[in-house]
This record gives sequence, C-alpha cells and structure tokens, in this order.
Amino acid sequence: PGHAALLGTFGYADVPVYRRPRVAIFATGSELMPVEAPAAPGRIRDSNSAMVAWMAEQSGAVPWLCGTLPDDRAAVEEALHRAAEEADLIITTGGVSVGDYDVMACLLRELGAAGTHVYGAGADEVRESGLLFNKVAMRPGSPTSAAIYEGKLLLCLSGNPGACFVGFELFAHPALLAMQGCTSPLPRKITAKLALSVSKGSPHIRFVRSRLRYGDDGIIYADPLAFSKSSMMASIADAEGLVIIPAGPQGLEAGEWAQVMLLPT
Repeated sequence: PGHAALLGTFGYADVPVYRRPRVAIFATGSELMPVEAPAAPGRIRDSNSAMVAWMAEQSGAVPWLCGTLPDDRAAVEEALHRAAEEADLIITTGGVSVGDYDVMACLLRELGAAGTHVYGAGADEVRESGLLFNKVAMRPGSPTSAAIYEGKLLLCLSGNPGACFVGFELFAHPALLAMQGCTSPLPRKITAKLALSVSKGSPHIRFVRSRLRYGDDGIIYADPLAFSKSSMMASIADAEGLVIIPAGPQGLEAGEWAQVMLLPT
C-alpha cells in the first residue's frame, strides 16, 4: 500500500512489473493417493503438493498442481515435457532417492552422464537440458537435485515432508524471488542463542526447525522444535526459522550462539 501511495503521489499511473512465475508441481510415486481418498493399505496421501503450492504462492508465484506421477519413466518424461511448455519452474517431490523405482533419480543420473544437450523445437527455439547438481550435503533433504529440462529450471525435492519443506526454502524460494527481479533473493539470517541443545554430530550441515522468541535479557532465542525429523510434519507449521548446525562430530549446546535462517511469514 505504501508503494502504491508513493507512486500515485508522483503521477505514476502505470509502472512496469514482473510477471508472476508459474510453477508446475508434481508428486511422484505410485503409492500416493489424493488427500480426500480413504486410507488404504500400502498407500499414503499426497500432502507435499498442497504444501509446495502454498509455499510457491507465498513466494509470489502462481502454483499449477499437475497431479501425481506413477513410477513410469515414459509417463514422467511426457508430463515434464508438457510442463516445460507452460511453466517457468518445475518442482517434483519424491522419486529422488536410491530405490530401484525412483524414476527422477534415474532421469537425473542420465542428464548428468549425457552433459548439456540441446532440445530443439525449430530454428527459432532452442532449449537446453542438463544436470545442475545431483544431491546436496545437508540434512534434511540430501536427495535434493536440480537440472535444466527443456530450457526450464527443474527442482527435485525429497518426498519426506520435512526435507521437502527445507529444500523449497533453500532453493525454490530464492529462485522464484530472483525470477521476479529481487536483487537479494537469499534467505535472511540472524544470530540467536540456542534454548535447547542439538548435541548430535553429523557429517552434513543441518537445518533444524525452530521457534524464535525474545528473552527478558533482550536476546533472541532459537527453540528447536520436537518432531523435526525429515519424515515428520507436525512441527512445520510452527517453524519460524531454521537453526544452522555446522557439519562436525558434535552439534551445538544450549546457550551457544547459532545462525538462524528466517522463514517467510
């Protein structure tokens, strides 16, 4: 509102703006079923798609829910091709681990082996495909990967809800802000004092969901939330920041200072 008032004051009736990017969202896995479906043996509801859609909208984008993909390579490639025709960013969840049926992992490995190649649709349209990175040394969300697929950015997030959430905040959110002209798209960080210990060491950097609060001493405290494993989603709604625990044989103890990545509100 303040920007609109300022522009109006100086006579700017029309101003150039960035188009909101369109995000195609897929969930992969034959075990997935719609949220409204009754429980069934061997099946799980697709909770990631709704979460990613809300996060995309929170990032200024227009979400495009494309449904669930089966563990079938041909079906996945056809769906990605259609999405690349209309979307600015493609996000998939699941299918990026090391299982025999993780089709996105197989696709990414082949893109990496082939290197960058050109997908052509005529002399006036040249689209490149190639792997950007395959997996990240972090917890949660180590399967997170990225590629250029037929000229569009493809982000492959973990199927575990907590890991999917972290992967979106670290990679998709900044990418969407950059697409909309933001010159500082990376997440803002603050320094806070840990209210509880995160003692366990890890060979990878960790991002721990936490609440933030001001203490009576004027210091900001980061309070790590329970139920924060990658497969757990109960604490996602309460998270206000991600405490960054460096890789190493030990974590951080209560009372130590830590970097905290702030989450959008």
